[in-house]
Amino acid sequence: MGGVIHHARRGPAAGTVDAPGRPPAPLLAVCAGYFMVILDVTVINVAVPVAGRDLSASLTGIQWITDGYTLVFAGLLLTGGALGGAGRPSAR
Repeated sequence: MGGVIHHARRGPAAGTVDAPGRPPAPLLAVCAGYFMVILDVTVINVAVPVAGRDLSASLTGIQWITDGYTLVFAGLLLTGGALGGAGRPSAR
């Protein structure tokens, strides 16, 4: 029972998008946003010892300062992301 073997034509993988003319603006926006988050984490790590010393805070107090700052920052990031993507349709 000799069968015929058909070879599939090789090309781009299914689901890939080849867009050579696409501007790099979305990638640059994501990189800039991630840089801002990393910069903010660095700032809080540098400021924690000074804030703890100035407020005479214990280790638990420093943790509360860091957690409060992180909570507010995360809330602002989520709000900014929701407002930034409000005009775009969902990707369903």
